[in-house]
Amino acid sequence: MRIRFGWLLDGAAWAPRGIGSARSWDMVAGPRELVGVLLTRLGLLHPETPYAVRVAHMRRLLSEVQNPWYERSCARDSWNTARAMLRLRDEALEAGWRAPAPSELEGLSQPRLSALAALEQAITVGVEGVPGANLPPGFADDLASVHAELEAIVDSGEVWPLGIEVIDCSEDPEALPGRWPAIFALLERCGVKVNVGHEHAGVPHELSIVRAPQELSAGEVAAQILEEECAGSAPVTVLAGRDTLPLDLSLTRRGLPPVAHAPEAAPRLAAQVVPIFLEASSSPVNVQALVEFLSVEVPCEKAQEAVGERQASAPVLPRNVTRALLHALGEEAGIDTRDPESAFSKALEKIRQDAENGTQNLAMVREMCAFTAEAPGEIVEANDLERRLAFLEARVEQMPRAAGPAKSIIRQHITTLRDLLDLTKAEGVNERELRELVAAAAPPARSVLARPSVTPWNTAVNEAHVDAGTVLWWGAAGAPSRRSVTWDKSEIRVLEEGGARILEAEELEALDMRAKLRALGSATKLIAVAADVVDGEHASLNPALAPLAEAWLTANPDLKAQPQEDSDPTRHRAISIEARAWAATRLKAGLLNMPEEQRFMPPSSLAREVTAGTQLMPQKLSYTQLDILHRDALAWVLRYPLGIKPGSAASVPSGNRAIGTLVHAVIETLVKEKRVPASYEIPESAVEEIFARLVPRYSSDLDLPGNEALRAYVLRRAKASIMMLFRTLRTAGIGVIEIEHALKDVPLNFTVERPDATQQLTVPLSGSIDFAGIDEHGAPVLLDFKWTNSTSRYAGLVTNNEALQLATYAWAYGAQRGERREPRTGYFLLRHGEFVTNDRGLGGRGASNEATGGNLGLFERLRATIEDELSAIAQGCVTSALGDLALENGLSSHDTAHRKAAAELTEERAEAGRVFVDHNASYSDYCLLTGLTGDYS
Repeated sequence: MRIRFGWLLDGAAWAPRGIGSARSWDMVAGPRELVGVLLTRLGLLHPETPYAVRVAHMRRLLSEVQNPWYERSCARDSWNTARAMLRLRDEALEAGWRAPAPSELEGLSQPRLSALAALEQAITVGVEGVPGANLPPGFADDLASVHAELEAIVDSGEVWPLGIEVIDCSEDPEALPGRWPAIFALLERCGVKVNVGHEHAGVPHELSIVRAPQELSAGEVAAQILEEECAGSAPVTVLAGRDTLPLDLSLTRRGLPPVAHAPEAAPRLAAQVVPIFLEASSSPVNVQALVEFLSVEVPCEKAQEAVGERQASAPVLPRNVTRALLHALGEEAGIDTRDPESAFSKALEKIRQDAENGTQNLAMVREMCAFTAEAPGEIVEANDLERRLAFLEARVEQMPRAAGPAKSIIRQHITTLRDLLDLTKAEGVNERELRELVAAAAPPARSVLARPSVTPWNTAVNEAHVDAGTVLWWGAAGAPSRRSVTWDKSEIRVLEEGGARILEAEELEALDMRAKLRALGSATKLIAVAADVVDGEHASLNPALAPLAEAWLTANPDLKAQPQEDSDPTRHRAISIEARAWAATRLKAGLLNMPEEQRFMPPSSLAREVTAGTQLMPQKLSYTQLDILHRDALAWVLRYPLGIKPGSAASVPSGNRAIGTLVHAVIETLVKEKRVPASYEIPESAVEEIFARLVPRYSSDLDLPGNEALRAYVLRRAKASIMMLFRTLRTAGIGVIEIEHALKDVPLNFTVERPDATQQLTVPLSGSIDFAGIDEHGAPVLLDFKWTNSTSRYAGLVTNNEALQLATYAWAYGAQRGERREPRTGYFLLRHGEFVTNDRGLGGRGASNEATGGNLGLFERLRATIEDELSAIAQGCVTSALGDLALENGLSSHDTAHRKAAAELTEERAEAGRVFVDHNASYSDYCLLTGLTGDYS
């Protein structure tokens, strides 16, 4: 066997297309592949062990071999400490270090090496089944065993047929690090001829660097170049320096196969189930993680459609269970199974009512809830973790047959995680270490885009793998990370005394660079395509291009002599060209056809035409619907009649919304449980007790680690605001009638103008008023509670008589009671403990809105506006007043142009007896769907 060896040739093609019979070697190998051959020939080959398994063994060793150098690190993060120690140990062993007894290092002030030496004394390398073995071998161990075996053969004088006649080395073995000079010397003594190549790096005959502004345009340029070069007779190599998806898109449009190189693939969906479930089933409950777990669906096989399982994806839990639970979490951001009136309890009751599997599904959900109810702690006990894994495993087995491949991935993930936990022999792990273990146990990720295909070119993923011909270098921008320095100079002296051969980081960089330049210089034509911006950041060129460009210019002095402003050789006009100039040159030469320009322009209006009729008329209404409909009928049609809504995770209350609901519930509980004394002086202890009881139900995020300060702040503000609320009510002589006063099916009449007739439409209006009370004169008092960062928004609504919510509640409350009477209304800001109202008795400024008809007059203007929008829909036109305004003047209501246009529209509608209340258009869920925003560059 004749082997071509190179320091960076691991993974290189043995015979790239175009070389054919011209090759003189039987195999191309780098260090790892050559070690693999020698293991086989020396009878040392063994099954490979996953790296995570080796880390788990090292973690157990660290717990057995105590050392002050890593003791504190192990206590905080034992998995990453084990990984770091294993890396150090392997690097030292690979360099050739023979660890001495720890006593020999005493007095040298080398705690790290002393710790490694102590560990090495306790390590017995061997695969599973070898008596006494406590660390499976890695590459460093294989290299050491090959070295030791070759030494033993040479010392014994025996003849051992390696079956290798010649090794052609691209680098001088004496320049290699670690054990390699000694190994090549031993191979020569075993009869292997070692030829050292002394060829100097050449330069390509042609060198070009095409610069594009971003990766998509770079992909289009590279695809054109590749298509033209493949039409010639010279062999072509694509050097894929990074993910080729932008290039593959352009190749596919031309009918060419993709390069399909995706080195960094995200975990498969099925491989995300275990970590999401463990996060969702932890205590205290993480509602966002629980929603993610309930929402995740793994893909199903299409072939199973033939046996009746016609579904594209399947959730881990039964679909009717996930729907009920997601609906509950969309109402209340927490789990409360004690209160039968809680949203979660109602969801459990709905699950129980399923005649077929209700009892079984209810028991399953209660078991999962039990995990989140356990006392939280810093350590996850091994037994508790096993119960959670067993629960998930049982659920996976009950998934449909069509999800077979996904089920296999999840089972493999669970099995590997159990194996790692068993190997560590730990009784418990902390949350951080558990996440590391779960990630280490995940099945290997492979991009669905990285599918092999027959291509008219070779593909290389390292500069050193290039072998003559024409080379298209994709991803030439973006410098690889530099080598880190592992050992300091004093450690290097100790390692070298123990037999190691250590090269400085700069020497290793130079070794790599020489190998890359030697390979790149063998190309006859090299075209590098580089994007200026990669992943949203400015990208510099690969460092190999600068010396290559300098060498090329030196070899072409006539071109180098051309006037040049920039001293950077990669920007020399003989080498570098912008993508736009490159395309213009080819257009002029007739090598490229001008493609038809396709520009996407923003719409002039968001109005849509629909079939005329009453099919989109509302079946029921709420204040939220009225608020959306009066200014953006298109968003209302999409959300309600058509049912296009954000996903479940987006609907879960969080932040101010969840906190506001929580504090509101505290007030409601105080009233319902009759814990408000006649003096209206609320005891702090009552607020604290109710707050603590309701947090898991309404805002469970406050119980998560890291939110202690926020929780304390919310409680402090809640106590102050609730006391201020009731004191003000007492001073104003207002009594509490009800918290959460229900508005149920209040009839709301509209006159809708259809194309053929006028129709009277009655729609039930439902909702709830946060506070309903009565003053000493018998006048109703209606308040709405808000937890908000700013007071100016609601102050502006009240001052400008635009408080549509208060107006709607005022009308509905009167209609429900059969009276038309202007109530006292206002907002109470829970975060600030402040009333926002025109009512002097509640601390308002006393400004009157009687000139505009008060709340009832404002509601009649709102009703008229809704009638106009419904009539337009019935006539076949769905408008968006806010969307059209935002198209012309910007999305944000803070923009000057937007504010001015909104004020003009508000005035125009007011003159017509209508209403318009501005809003920030960017908050809409339908900006992209309607074309309000998008890439119009």
